Amino acid sequence: MDTDGSLAEYDEKREMSGTVTCLSLGEVPPGRVRSSFLAVGCDDSTVRILSLDPDSTLENKSVQALTSAPSALSIMSMVDSTSGGSTLYLHIGLYSGIYLRTVLDEVTGELSDTRTRFLGLKPVKLFSVSVKEQRAVLALSSRPWLGYSDLQTKNFMLTPLDYVPLEWSWNFSSEQCVEGMVGIQGQNLRIFSIEKLDNNLLQETIPLAYTPRHFVRHPEQPLFYVIEADTIYSRFYESQAPSGFQSSY
Repeated sequence: MDTDGSLAEYDEKREMSGTVTCLSLGEVPPGRVRSSFLAVGCDDSTVRILSLDPDSTLENKSVQALTSAPSALSIMSMVDSTSGGSTLYLHIGLYSGIYLRTVLDEVTGELSDTRTRFLGLKPVKLFSVSVKEQRAVLALSSRPWLGYSDLQTKNFMLTPLDYVPLEWSWNFSSEQCVEGMVGIQGQNLRIFSIEKLDNNLLQETIPLAYTPRHFVRHPEQPLFYVIEADTIYSRFYESQAPSGFQSSY
């Protein structure tokens, strides 16, 4: 986009080191007419930051090697407790089910301070959404996750949602659901909303046959043994934990 608002085509092409698997165009900063950076993910397990400045269009600014090919990218500014303001981040989803968040320097385009989290066995899809009037990232893998800034501490939180696995999702607004989300699960279209951001405790209810009296944790494995005392009886329950490992109650 030119300074006068006209759409212009850039004729030159940039050769990449592999097949492009995902792209993310950064947000347009206040007072500017175009985004500063373009993130490009390739099947050689790399992410590159390219400049969109008219004087250095598609110039390589930085590159980051990954453990797997990237499946999704999202550049967005989020509230940061360290800076006291907002920080530009590049959110990365991998085909291996791993999520990464790295700081993207708004001036140089350098990537730094990368944090990782395993989300599930499926490739990660990323969606920029708005929750409670703040920017958030919705990560979809074996289950949905929400990344947002804590309302009190401003620290970044990545919380699993107690909801069905989704394939796609986006913001949705109507008179009945002002700030909701719409998602696709197989052949089903689902509309839902996130009511609270101040409670990231994921709860799961498991019915018991008798009154529980005591439970102990296995010293080495993520297992719990429950003792039910109505009769001389003990039962072992096993379920899938939110973070992907196996736990028992």
